[in-house]
Amino acid sequence: MNQETGSSAEAPAMECSDEHQPSAPRTDEDGKKDANEYKAEGNKYFRDHKYNEAIGCYSKAIEADGANPVFYSNRSICHIHLENFGLAIADAKKGIEINSKYIKSYFRLGTAHAGLGKYKLAMGDFKQVLKIKPKDKKALKSLKECQKAWREEQFA
Repeated sequence: MNQETGSSAEAPAMECSDEHQPSAPRTDEDGKKDANEYKAEGNKYFRDHKYNEAIGCYSKAIEADGANPVFYSNRSICHIHLENFGLAIADAKKGIEINSKYIKSYFRLGTAHAGLGKYKLAMGDFKQVLKIKPKDKKALKSLKECQKAWREEQFA
């Protein structure tokens, strides 16, 4: 039963909003199932622009299964929306460490670097996306935007 509204229809399946640093990641099948449930709940919060709550869910997903780069990437994009670029970079790098071919991690890294005004680093990140997926339109657009911003910065 949802204590705020008194109804059970809208009660979330899991409470994820309590932020904490995950302990040692689990990798068993139950952990993967739990992790995917936390991710689904986090995705709902993300769609509702409740980024702190989504971060809590993705953190729990990582605690349940720390071997999935998607959870780090999802938490990274939440940090980007909150302009917590340092935390976004840490999560993106962890995702890359887990799977060096997962392009969303590189894209998140580039977006966070650009958010900090580190356009040269961001360009490298977007170029890495393009090495893996050469015709990625978002990466091409972001790379061009960073190149333009970097050039403008050089002549300011």
